[in-house]
Amino acid sequence: MANTMPANMDTTQVRKDTTSNTAHIRSIMVLNDVLKSNLGNGLNYSYSYYKNDNHNSVPLIATYDALRFLFKSYALSANQSAELYNPASKANVSTLLAARYQELSNQFGYQVLPPEGMVNELAYYHLQNGGDSNAYALFALNIKNYPTSANAFDSMGDYYNFKKEKKKAIEYYNKTLKLYDNPDTREKLKNLQDKK
Repeated sequence: MANTMPANMDTTQVRKDTTSNTAHIRSIMVLNDVLKSNLGNGLNYSYSYYKNDNHNSVPLIATYDALRFLFKSYALSANQSAELYNPASKANVSTLLAARYQELSNQFGYQVLPPEGMVNELAYYHLQNGGDSNAYALFALNIKNYPTSANAFDSMGDYYNFKKEKKKAIEYYNKTLKLYDNPDTREKLKNLQDKK
């Protein structure tokens, strides 16, 4: 709530006032009181009073605060991020990630999948830093979640290429090309097929 009170008033005085000068801010306070008294109704609700802001200055900060409130559970905690980006972790990173996004799905009431690009970047990080089993599981998670994504199959091809499993790499590069004729994938496939 922006501070729209007359300069000589505080919130206690505004609540007692009956003039039209304070009608707007009083109505916001009454709405806040009603919402606070019904917290068990399932409404996702928060309230902030911006003492030093008026209608001209409050929109940006209030929008930012509202987004942080609404999506507070969306961001990974520092511990979760550290676990996801630890190539020495014994945890199954794809399982942790899938569980995290299942929690979000339950909270929002619809399916929320881990973003393909984020999972891909995380998988390559593990692959390049010795977390091969996690890299594989993450690439597989993307294929499961995005079965029509050429990039998901191309990345699995890269995994097998990195592991020097030529036959499997060729298989996944061919699957990629069936979804999208990517020149980079075609070049990787040609290089593998030219090797003896």
